[in-house]
Amino acid sequence: MPYYFIILSSFLIILLCFLYIILILDSILANVSIKYIDVSTSKKATRVIKEILDELNLKEAAFFDLGSGRGALAIRIKRFFPCFNVYGFDRSPFKIYLSRIRAFLSGQKVVFIRKNIFNINLGKADIIYVYIWPETMKKLKEKLEKELKPGATIIASTFPVPGWQPQITKETLSIKKDPGFERIYVYRR
Repeated sequence: MPYYFIILSSFLIILLCFLYIILILDSILANVSIKYIDVSTSKKATRVIKEILDELNLKEAAFFDLGSGRGALAIRIKRFFPCFNVYGFDRSPFKIYLSRIRAFLSGQKVVFIRKNIFNINLGKADIIYVYIWPETMKKLKEKLEKELKPGATIIASTFPVPGWQPQITKETLSIKKDPGFERIYVYRR
């Protein structure tokens, strides 16, 4: 085995370990300091979201994933609905870069933008997906009420929009200790 191959392999392993450590630290800091959920939407919940979007029967739509994390849901949505313009927003630069790499490797054309969700113009969205803490959801509710265009769909996972009546509620997991975990709430404006 050539010497340069061993050096290159070692470098790649060290780089991957370094990136993984950054991801873990970023997740810990986000969870502790800003009460940010760093949990990916499960594949089962994604299937439920796909079913909901199928029922909407939209040919084209602007889909905003607020707090997109590592980009898994946004990439899956683009795969299911290639005519959608899919955008993922997250405040973590590391997660945005990781999401962009994942989208490139998967061949899905998803736009990932590093931005605080409160600094995004939501008036351009047809569909918004959000999976955030209840305290943040209260603040987001005001922004949604001010900016959403008529007919926009909001899909919230686990934590409902306070004071709003969902049109659809679907269970994705059944956990006795936390019966609302990954329950999907769908709203229309």
